[in-house]
Amino acid sequence: MGKADISQSSEAEECILLGMKILDELKLRPLFSLGYYYLGELYIDTGQGEKALETLKKAEGMFQEMGMDYWLRRTQEVLERVQS
Repeated sequence: MGKADISQSSEAEECILLGMKILDELKLRPLFSLGYYYLGELYIDTGQGEKALETLKKAEGMFQEMGMDYWLRRTQEVLERVQS
């Protein structure tokens, strides 16, 4: 939603956060951690660099902890782009 129409970014953020809340309640931690990744990407797209870094760092830590190597690499690639 946020990628298709940047003017809908606040609605996209709300949807991601709601989804994350539901996934947290269901104890679906791997999917919950993906929420941080997508939220971080949304923050990048909307020029919120600090929020993006904070959110992507959370995703990175969770992916490391759970051994989700594919998503860990993707997150680290995004972090490299944001930090440079």
